[in-house]
Amino acid sequence: MGVDLAELRADLRTEQAGLRELLERMDEAAWDAPTPAAGWTVRHQVRHLAQGEELGRLAASDAAAF
Repeated sequence: MGVDLAELRADLRTEQAGLRELLERMDEAAWDAPTPAAGWTVRHQVRHLAQGEELGRLAASDAAAF
């Protein structure tokens, strides 16, 4: 069973758009709020997620570069 990369990319774009909308509404205090991960703020968590998304995008679109 193969993966439909076009569908996966569309799903990821939709997910990212929703997250972007949420993050754009946050004020500075919200970015610096602590998270359940000891020592991590929302800012740290979002950066971590962004790195994972970028690696996922690269793996899905350019396996050799990944």
